[in-house]
Amino acid sequence: GPDSITEYPDKTIHQLFTEQVEKTPEHVAVVFEDEKVTYRELHERSNQLARFLREKGVKKESIIGIMMERSVEMIVGILGILKAGGAFVPIDPEYPKERIGYMLDSVRLVLTQRHLKDKFAFTKETIVIEDPSISHELTEEIDYINESEDLFYIIYTSGTTGKPKGVMLEHKNIVNLLHFTFEKTNINFSDKVLQYTTCSFDVCYQEIFSTLLSGGQLYLIRKETQRDVEQLFDLVKRENIEVLSFPVAFLKFIFNEREFINRFPTCVKHIITAGEQLVVNNEFKRYLHEHNVHLHNHYGPSETHVVTTYTINPEAEIPELPPIGKPISNTWIYILDQEQQLQPQGIVGELYISGANVGRGYLNNQELTAEKFFADPFRPNERMYRTGDLARWLPDGNIEFLGRA
Repeated sequence: GPDSITEYPDKTIHQLFTEQVEKTPEHVAVVFEDEKVTYRELHERSNQLARFLREKGVKKESIIGIMMERSVEMIVGILGILKAGGAFVPIDPEYPKERIGYMLDSVRLVLTQRHLKDKFAFTKETIVIEDPSISHELTEEIDYINESEDLFYIIYTSGTTGKPKGVMLEHKNIVNLLHFTFEKTNINFSDKVLQYTTCSFDVCYQEIFSTLLSGGQLYLIRKETQRDVEQLFDLVKRENIEVLSFPVAFLKFIFNEREFINRFPTCVKHIITAGEQLVVNNEFKRYLHEHNVHLHNHYGPSETHVVTTYTINPEAEIPELPPIGKPISNTWIYILDQEQQLQPQGIVGELYISGANVGRGYLNNQELTAEKFFADPFRPNERMYRTGDLARWLPDGNIEFLGRA
């Protein structure tokens, strides 16, 4: 309803990051193994990179590939691309060669690490982040040239058939989501947050920027740690990390194994999850109750990022099949029939999304964009996205997710 319209900053992500640097310059921003980097250092290093990229001709909305392992350099790289005016395309070095080649077709240049430069034959101009010529003496502000409607990233989703699709999201899409998270949820991102998700998924950037726009500490992990439950839990426990995002499939895996349940780090106070229908079995319920953990169920396709959320309070009754919740601020969800008419409460239909989180569409694919994104017939000047997901309204105003159409 109308209560969902709220003001959110008409700013870019890197502008908001700069504001955070001014508030907490000496706080630790990123931790990776023995490396600790403060907000000021992250700011200065990404300013240097942004200057270097501008000299290379990067400007507003230039599309820059970033192919890196998880590292402090990866965070510097993302911020540097944004500050230069560009949008980043994360490319997972573990992807098959053809897929990497296809993604590189659309970029102007690639930012990578030395060991990857040696391993891959890049067809595009390539900048190695360890290159000493990046480290200018000049570390102060660079003039920001972006607006909130400019491109933030392009994430490639595996097309079920044929070529992957490059989903374009703008700064404002992410800013609206983060603003909602800060204002309307009880998650404290100003403390320690785990960066668990692989760079090719949008959740990764929710983890990174929820933390870096709140003055928190972002903990990066090697992919070996990400894949080894014991190592992962040990790190979370040792560092006393309170907030993490795990996909539904991983939670299912953990909370079906007594051994993993017993080892789950009790310092964790918030678990954010998404990806498929969440099932909270009795073991999981008991864990949430006993350790007073809030579980946050998020829903949204890459084309819009997260658009509905549902928080499970451990002090209340915990549903076995939680709904996907209610729309976030400045977002409307419609459940429509085949004629695109509104379905009454309780009747299954296809879920459509409208409002501030609707992305720009697909890169270089007007046909597919027109098929999935169109004018919202219920609200002038808004666009809506057709998800292909089935859902229905519950009597309490929450939405029940029922799978793919």
